[in-house]
Amino acid sequence: MNFYSQLFCFAVVLMTLVKTGESLKCYQCQSAANGTCNNPLNTSKVTVRQCPRLLSFCGLLNVTVNGNTNITRECVSSNFCYQILRQRRQVITSTANSFSRSCNICNSNLCNSSSSFTSFLGLIFIGLLLGKYYCNY
Repeated sequence: MNFYSQLFCFAVVLMTLVKTGESLKCYQCQSAANGTCNNPLNTSKVTVRQCPRLLSFCGLLNVTVNGNTNITRECVSSNFCYQILRQRRQVITSTANSFSRSCNICNSNLCNSSSSFTSFLGLIFIGLLLGKYYCNY
């Protein structure tokens, strides 16, 4: 494979990793404060937020404690799930009889509307695999 072919393949793989400069929009609500935040989400009654630059992902957190479910949707950072689930586990598990949680992040506009959505990390992984297959990296 010549140099220009390798350079082209590298650029294609790199483009799968680069996020565009436009601001992300996410749904923002909490089911404890707003019943329309529950699943399925009533998108016509929920706030849409333009995310600040440092919060470049949409998050969906679902926590059930003793049968009471709380859903939170908001703009988040890339390590949101790690931080919030670790923190809530320490606080809640000592007082709860039953406890479950799920957390997801994504990076496309309004992607946190559903309890099941595809993470952008899967897209990056696919881009890298395609680069390896077609470009012999």
